[in-house]
Amino acid sequence: SDLYGQYPWNKLDAVTMPNSFSGGFGPASTIMMSKFAFEAAPGSNGYWGALMLISHELGHQWWGNFVEMADVPSIIISEGLAEFSSNYHFEQLTGSRWGFVDNGLSYMYTVPHDEEPFLISPYVHTSPYYYQVVYNKGSQVFDMLRTEIGEEVLLAALSQFAEMYGYEYANVFELFDVIEDVSGQDLGAFFEQWLEGKGYIKAELSGEYFEDEGICRLRARQIKGPPFTFTLPITLEHTDGSFSEQSIKIDSGDADFELAVDKPVLRVIPDPRRKQMRHLYAGLPGDLDLSGVVDGEDLVEMGFAYQVNIIMGEGYGSYFVSNEAYNGLAD
Repeated sequence: SDLYGQYPWNKLDAVTMPNSFSGGFGPASTIMMSKFAFEAAPGSNGYWGALMLISHELGHQWWGNFVEMADVPSIIISEGLAEFSSNYHFEQLTGSRWGFVDNGLSYMYTVPHDEEPFLISPYVHTSPYYYQVVYNKGSQVFDMLRTEIGEEVLLAALSQFAEMYGYEYANVFELFDVIEDVSGQDLGAFFEQWLEGKGYIKAELSGEYFEDEGICRLRARQIKGPPFTFTLPITLEHTDGSFSEQSIKIDSGDADFELAVDKPVLRVIPDPRRKQMRHLYAGLPGDLDLSGVVDGEDLVEMGFAYQVNIIMGEGYGSYFVSNEAYNGLAD
């Protein structure tokens, strides 16, 4: 209610279904869920899954019931927004982006993109990849939109959309008209690449830090397909152990950037919280920290990435534990 406006019904019935029932269902003023959702004890293996299922079905009280989708291409209004609501609630409650990250990776790693339907295709519901595209990608589209226009703006737009179209039918174009009006931004390129297009961002990143100039120079080169337009969050780790954040707007296949920094940089971390659906590669093979050289720092980055120790010494008599206590200056 705080997000989207007053709860639209005068009650909420929670109905237990047998575990053979497929997950959950959220008709108006009701959430129907498999028995496991009611039995999951806090802290148990199924607890967080049950929480997200309940959150998804509650999201349907606004998205799919209060505002009904006008046609199949507008199914993102129902399932995409309900899944976004579930992941957003989980993030607010736990501080973890696990739901969003899991959705993005599920879509990227399981959908053959030559067979992928457009998110707003009238035939998306007949695709074998319906769930990954509508639920997983649909949720991620709104999460990426949060990065582009800001969280407060997105939530204000969704609240206004619910107010304008409550107890009525709406299509996806009307949804984005409201978001454009509230944000004051032209979202045509975003709409075209994520709702009318296929695939995800694939880019090579290379960089170098120039201490005497106080600058990090970065290059982004998109590969394999038409370039996307997107905002890439950048986290800089400094030699004193502190972090700073910047972002760059990438709107071409090849783009160069200069990031002004006020203290020495140890490594550059692109999009550490996975706010974009992307594969990012090191432009210089092996240069995982984007320092401009391949060195021992990159071995440590590999250890971080794969959560493994680095074996050292003849006969493997010692090993290095790559954890947060690592001191990069002692490389």
